[in-house]
Amino acid sequence: MTSSRAKGLSYCREVKKILEGIDHVVEGPGYKPLWTGKGMSAVHSDYFGVFDLISFDGKEFLFHQVSDIGHKSDKIKSIQEKKMNGWVWCRVPSRPISYRIFFVVGDHTEEGSVMFKGGLNG
Repeated sequence: MTSSRAKGLSYCREVKKILEGIDHVVEGPGYKPLWTGKGMSAVHSDYFGVFDLISFDGKEFLFHQVSDIGHKSDKIKSIQEKKMNGWVWCRVPSRPISYRIFFVVGDHTEEGSVMFKGGLNG
């Protein structure tokens, strides 16, 4: 059984590869140090408290939140509360790998989708 944290990071890596495949320069996922009694470890840290990835498409910087479809509303709401624009990538349980994508601008949200039949491993 995969933890939700590990699953979330694997989704971030999938979306990062998708974006790189369409010639975006991508930063993330971000990490920060966490000090425990056993020493330091790195944990995932969102950019601006909400985004997993930042990409540059040659013209502008774009901000991406990655999740599963069950958390779509929470992720959209968190972007709206920050009064920022961004993309929400929601992994849907299917083969091939599929994402429903939502572009959030203020209180308005537009939907698209993307499916990939391979090339994400490795």
